[in-house]
Order: sequence, then C-alpha cells, then structure tokens
Amino acid sequence: MTSLLNAILLTQKLLDVVDVIDDAGFLMTASINRSITLRLKLINYH
Repeated sequence: MTSLLNAILLTQKLLDVVDVIDDAGFLMTASINRSITLRLKLINYH
C-alpha cells in the first residue's frame, strides 16, 4: 500500500513539474511572438 501511495505522489509531482515547464514554455513562446510582431510592425512603419 505504501509503495502505491508513493507512486501516486511521485506521479503527481512529475505532473506538477510538467505543468510548470509547460507554462514557462507558453510564456516564452508568447513573448517571442510578441517581439517578432513588434519587429514586423517597426519594419512596416519605416
């Protein structure tokens, strides 16, 4: 029973880590997209 509980807790921790990495990746992608959009706008204005 203890090993099953440990496995569940470990799985939960891994899922939490994946969530955090996923959020970070999403934020990075969003900021990269924003900077590309800004650069394109600047190029278009000149």
